[in-house]
Order: sequence, then C-alpha cells, then structure tokens
Amino acid sequence: MRRQVTHRVAPTYSVGAVAVCEDAEGRVLLVRSRQQRAWSLPGGLLKRHEAPAAAVARELAEELGVVADEEELGQTPRVVVDPDARQVTVVYRLTLRHAPVRDGVEVVEVGWFHCSTLPSALLRGTRESIGFFSSLDR
Repeated sequence: MRRQVTHRVAPTYSVGAVAVCEDAEGRVLLVRSRQQRAWSLPGGLLKRHEAPAAAVARELAEELGVVADEEELGQTPRVVVDPDARQVTVVYRLTLRHAPVRDGVEVVEVGWFHCSTLPSALLRGTRESIGFFSSLDR
C-alpha cells in the first residue's frame, strides 16, 4: 500500500545516459539532433530495465557508429539530477580513437570543441556534465 501511495504522489523522473567523448587533442564531441537546435552530449534515455552503460553504448552505436563496451566507458560515471526538469542523467567519459559518423536521421551535426570554446547554444545540463571531468581544459 505504501509503495502505491508513493508512486502516486512522488514525482517521476526520466533517466538518461550521455558520454563525454574526447579526442586525442582534448576536444569534446557535441551533437545536434533533429529535434534540438542546441548542442548536447551524445546519448539518450534508458529503455525499461536497461543499465546506463548499456544505454550509452547503444546510443553511441545508433547515432554515431561508435562501438564502446562498458569497460571502455572508463571510470565510475557521474550523475546529474535536475529536479526542475525531473531528469537524472548518468555521465560517462570515453576517449574516441575513430571519427564518429553521424547517422543523419537523429543526429544532423557533430562538432569537436575545446571546453574554452563551447557553443553558446547548449542543451540544459551539458556544460555541467562536461565539467565533471577535471582533466578537460576549461
């Protein structure tokens, strides 16, 4: 009974996973999707019962042709909780060894940016997610 009440009155959150993808020059990969004008990190929402690492690996493969397994995603992920947007985002870090290829369906543009020159039009939470990883140039 308590669980049912909690589910009815507690706010629901969507859960996503994104990757801070770096290249050999220390630049960060950002994408622009067909639905958004703002730049964001590659990734997306988790499917039901999907682990965050599996979700971000799936999204990278679908959107950019990047093959990444859970071990390649490296260190322990960080988590961004945005109560206003009711969104939880699990943030992974990955060094890309090959150039990504946008799918042209969901992702319409890709770009590499130094942290000091990020575009002004960033999706909510993107700058914070990038900032979790201190070795990135700011």
